[in-house]
Amino acid sequence: MAPPASELGVWVDLAPDGAVVLRGGCAELRADAELGSADSMATDPPPQASLESLVAEAPVVVRVELGTVSINAGAVASLQPGDVIETGQRVGQPVTLRVAGRAIARGDLVDVEGELGVRIREIVRSEP
Repeated sequence: MAPPASELGVWVDLAPDGAVVLRGGCAELRADAELGSADSMATDPPPQASLESLVAEAPVVVRVELGTVSINAGAVASLQPGDVIETGQRVGQPVTLRVAGRAIARGDLVDVEGELGVRIREIVRSEP
């Protein structure tokens, strides 16, 4: 597993339930590495490379939760391009930022030169 454009990655295994399990150790990512030989690519990471630094470069999808809207299944089935679902949210109202379904921060909707943005006001350290 490696972030885009990285020259180093970490060894992982895919568990039967689909979970990614860190195996430990770093690997140099080379186009000319021998295929099929994990040992041929195992390296000691340079001092500046660590699991934390590699993971810190990985892209993460952050979702902004504007709220919930309750509509019936028939209305969902009849949605067409151009239809508008009103959220009732206005600039200045609170929103939650989520990564992989977990709340990581809370903030307020702001107007940034005509586009919506989020001003972070609280970092959520852990959520059960």
